[in-house]
Amino acid sequence: MSIGNVGGAGGVIFGNIQDVKNLPLQTLTALVMAEVMQTREAEQQQKVEEIAAQNAKAKQYNDALGEIAELSSWFSADSKSTDKRELVKGDHKTFTQKAMSDWADVCKDQGIQVLQGTDEQGKKSYVITPTKGLSFEQRLDLMGPDSKPPMSNEMKEAMRGRAKLADLAKEYGMLTGGEYDSGQTYANIAHGDPSKGTLETLKTKLRTAAEAISTNNQLEMIKLQQLIGAVDAAKTALTQFVKTAGDAEKEIVQKF
Repeated sequence: MSIGNVGGAGGVIFGNIQDVKNLPLQTLTALVMAEVMQTREAEQQQKVEEIAAQNAKAKQYNDALGEIAELSSWFSADSKSTDKRELVKGDHKTFTQKAMSDWADVCKDQGIQVLQGTDEQGKKSYVITPTKGLSFEQRLDLMGPDSKPPMSNEMKEAMRGRAKLADLAKEYGMLTGGEYDSGQTYANIAHGDPSKGTLETLKTKLRTAAEAISTNNQLEMIKLQQLIGAVDAAKTALTQFVKTAGDAEKEIVQKF
């Protein structure tokens, strides 16, 4: 008998057996040990997936902090918390005034006309797509060189970090609200003209969240190592049991 005969990792051992009452004790013991090993392997895999998900979230937070740093670079040390980032001064090298104005309308739920097709005469047809309820990144993805309002692919990608930051902040309720003109809304973040205080609030909350994940992951890694040890111990015990049983069977056959 070998481990492969007992059952592969991740399977359900006893779920595939109709009647265990007539099994030899040796076989039944091996099956129980295999079931324990598979259970521990499943726990280990679940823990790995949980840690990976938290690491992905930490990366998302760190990317957002990078976007905040870029948006904050326009402010001077003596800027007031209520000062609002000026788009023309802060973004004119990357984005045109027209593109920023069009994107602001999309951020404020003005809707967008998406190209549906072109007929034989070259006439383009559009359909109005509401943007209310969509994430800022989803709104950005609706825009393109042929949409109304339009946006070049280069400007879209340059704008994506802001859209992701706004969506992240909104998903976790990191702002209490406010007026669009005072730079306190999620739309202000996506548009790129938030106030200094708004960015500082987000930075504090994101750093706190990222640090919490880091601390928690250290504890989870300890648990993962314990699970890995338990899996290894179960595999070793099962392998040894199967080998001992096989040797015993071989000795009995040799005696006969």
